Amino acid sequence: MKLLLIQPSHFDQYRQVRKYKISLMPSNALATIAALTPKDVNVSIVDDYVQEIDFDQEVDLVGITGMTSQIPRAYQIAGEFRKRGKKVVMGGIHVTTLPDEARQYADSIVIGEAEDIWENVIDDAKGDQLKPIYQSDKKPDLKRLIIPEYKYVKLDSYRITHGSTMPRLPIQTTRGCPFNCDFCTVTRFWGKGFRTKPVEHVYKEIACYRSQGALNFFFSDDNIIGNPVYARQLFKTIKPLKINWSGQCSTTILKDKGLIDLMAESGCQRMFVGFESISQRNLKGIGKGFNKVEQYQDIIKLFKKAGIWIQASIIFGFDEDTPESLQETVDFLEDNRVSVVHIFILTPVVGTALRNRFEEEGRIFDNDWSHYNGTRVLFSPKNFSPTELEEFYWSKFKDIYSLKSILKRVIISKPLPLSQYVACIKQNLYYRQRVMNGYHTFGG
Repeated sequence: MKLLLIQPSHFDQYRQVRKYKISLMPSNALATIAALTPKDVNVSIVDDYVQEIDFDQEVDLVGITGMTSQIPRAYQIAGEFRKRGKKVVMGGIHVTTLPDEARQYADSIVIGEAEDIWENVIDDAKGDQLKPIYQSDKKPDLKRLIIPEYKYVKLDSYRITHGSTMPRLPIQTTRGCPFNCDFCTVTRFWGKGFRTKPVEHVYKEIACYRSQGALNFFFSDDNIIGNPVYARQLFKTIKPLKINWSGQCSTTILKDKGLIDLMAESGCQRMFVGFESISQRNLKGIGKGFNKVEQYQDIIKLFKKAGIWIQASIIFGFDEDTPESLQETVDFLEDNRVSVVHIFILTPVVGTALRNRFEEEGRIFDNDWSHYNGTRVLFSPKNFSPTELEEFYWSKFKDIYSLKSILKRVIISKPLPLSQYVACIKQNLYYRQRVMNGYHTFGG
């Protein structure tokens, strides 16, 4: 049996498939599915961003997963294979949230996490008896050792980082989130409980890739310090591996400041932090009141002191936002010399409380999923017209990635180790180029 797994790209503003010469890192989800697949199945993985899809190839089953912004391209890919008589199974957060929609484009769908049911999908596909829907009645036990199979990935399609023979590889150690922010799908898909992989399994996973020449990793956990006791054990355990890594954490790290030093000692170089807004009223309104704006400066200083550069997540379009308050936000980021900035437009993604509220209020006017990429205004804001907010967004994004701002935020900030310092500048210039070309990084 031949199985083809596909990471779909997304459409640009001209409805063309977005292609890159080289991408950042491969899909952890598809590499995990490959690892779950029985060894008698011939597996191949294609990343639509950097590779061409051969729709006429001999294949018995096609598996596709993607985010909401990628789903129109995913449906297009599925349609091409089904026209040729090939069976298609789809999964992921969007499919899980809108299963009735997804079933129109696939022979079978997987709702939720796949670990406990993927082998059933393969067995049924072998017997030409695919069921319309597969769904486990419980969350997978992360104590099962699964090492994602990146050997099926064309690794030279991704940026090879300094000192490594492999691209940056994603690692997932936890699932779920105890918080319930209005705009986020994490709790809906992964659950409100916080599940963890055994630390020794994470060590084995990283050591496996380390032996193959990998040096740089990205912990894709939505909040790497969600369980501080686990995080402390994790950082101490991976320290001997001498890797470089980046990840994501919440502002609640200020409750256990020592974790920041442990991060740095274990090889952390970059940390994505969800500040979202410098308005406490905005934060309270979206269920993220645990963020305390008065603590932001301390958080930034502590990370910088540890030699870790901050990647700040900021969202434009909350109900309390005005041109003046958003300008204050940009000033805050520059004045505090935040190393890298990610600005998104508030996006009412399916499956979120935000979307439910906006639908009840009749504020959503755009349901083209390809526009759900964090750079488009899809609803009626309170204090802007949609056009005004979108134009203001791009204007401020260009300000923050002007050469003047980059110099202020990076070069004047406390010096980092040379390799990190160079990487930080390169990262800013990379985002500057993308912003100047009219698109940001969400979904690609």
